[in-house]
Amino acid sequence: MLEDGEGWSKVVTFSGPSDEVEAWVAENFDSGIQSEAYKDDMTAAVERLGTGVQKQGDRLAEGVEGGVAFLVLVGQGETPEVHVAVRRTGR
Repeated sequence: MLEDGEGWSKVVTFSGPSDEVEAWVAENFDSGIQSEAYKDDMTAAVERLGTGVQKQGDRLAEGVEGGVAFLVLVGQGETPEVHVAVRRTGR
């Protein structure tokens, strides 16, 4: 459930073996998630997920699906963390 109408809410955070995370990415993003962060704490990630969550090299995807805007961050390593933030767009 989204809170505060237009506010960003972290609604999903999970981790798992990298092959399972990559399977989730492939299932939910036709072209995968290719965009890599060039530095820690990029503005979009900080605004949506908070400071210290996103690191250089993490992959990011953002967009709008129906009436919901989203940002997905996929971490690195053997057991990457995935963070998903969403908000209603009012459309």
